[in-house]
Order: sequence, then C-alpha cells, then structure tokens
Amino acid sequence: ALDVNDESSQLREMAFIINALNKLTEEFRENASQLERFIQQFATLAEMTEITANVPDIHELFQLVLKKALTATHARVGSVVLMREEGDGLELVAWEGWTPANPGPISMDAYLGRSVFETGSPLLVEDIEKSPLTLRPNNKDTYATHSFLIMPLKTKNATIGVVSLADKATGEAFHVHDQQFLAVLLAQMGYAVENSRLLHQALYAAKDLKRTVEVQGLELEEARLKMLQTLSDR
Repeated sequence: ALDVNDESSQLREMAFIINALNKLTEEFRENASQLERFIQQFATLAEMTEITANVPDIHELFQLVLKKALTATHARVGSVVLMREEGDGLELVAWEGWTPANPGPISMDAYLGRSVFETGSPLLVEDIEKSPLTLRPNNKDTYATHSFLIMPLKTKNATIGVVSLADKATGEAFHVHDQQFLAVLLAQMGYAVENSRLLHQALYAAKDLKRTVEVQGLELEEARLKMLQTLSDR
C-alpha cells in the first residue's frame, strides 16, 4: 500500500509540474508575441519619422501611414478622412481593403466617426452590434469582424481628420494597446498635415504675388513708354 501511495504522490507531483510547465510555456508564447508586436511598432514609428520628413506629397504620405497602421495592428480595412479646407464636409484621402462607391465629399452628419471630430477622442468599439455607441448591424460584405477603431488626427489647435481601422486578420477585437500605438504614430502626422497645408498656402500666396508683380511690371513698362512718347512729341 505504501508503494501505491508513493507512486500516486509522484504522479500527482508530475502532473503539477507538467501543468506548471504548460502554463509557463503559454505565458512565454504570449510574452514573446507581445514583444514581437512592440518591436514591430517601434520600427514602424522610427520608419514613419523618416518618411514624414522626406515625402512631400501629403496624399502619398497618408497612404503610407495607413498601410503601416494596418500592418502594425493586423487590420485589413482602413481609411483616412480629412476635414475639407473649405469647411464643407469631409474628404476621403486614403483607403485600403475596400473601394469607395462615391469618392466625393462626405457629409459630417452621416459619418460614423463624427464624435471623434467633435471630441478629439478615439472611438474603440469591440462589437458594432452591441456597443451602445453604435447599435447597428455589421456590414458583412465589407467587414468579417465586428470591431473597429477610429483615431483622431490632430494639429495643435484642432482635429483635422481621422484614421479608421477595421477587420483584424486575427479575428480579435481592437485593444487599448492598438489605440496607444496609433496615438503616437498619428501625432507625427498631424503636424505633417499642418505643415503641408501651410506650405501649400505659402506657395499659393507666392504664385499670386508673382502674378501681381508681373502685371505691375507690365503696367510700369507701359507707363514708361507713354512717358517717353510724350517727351519725344515735344
């Protein structure tokens, strides 16, 4: 009986060790996966810092940023929407994973991310059909999952756009760590957009001033010729 008890005790101890080892292995895999994700996100931030400084075309920059955001969060569908400079509605400037039916101006009233423009705060929804913020059927033709994340794109003084991500390839919902990473990424973009718009305004003003100077030059030349003609007639 003693041998049976000893054997039983050894089996229980072995089972305990195996369970502990399995748990440790699972935790290791989760931590390794999280570390890999963090490394990828840090690399993305470093790369985007360089890209932001060297890509002058703002629409090309938005397309690059969207692709990086999709890759880093494992999302398959995304878009970038900006407030139109004229102040009349919104403009879709970049998209991935879907094709817009109408590329024209978007009404703010009908836009799902309206609250993000109004509050400047992210909108993280784990289930579009259950969240009190949405409570609407999921568009299964476009989105395989029910979760989405809309992030504000800010300048120093205002929210000028949003980046929307949906349909994680893993099937999971978006999490706070996705939101935190994108907040850092998009902080660079807000200033890039502001600088691009200021540069565009400066270039337009310079061209306008150039046209004015050319017209004034012609008028001065015309006046000079008239004056010479008057002097020669005397």
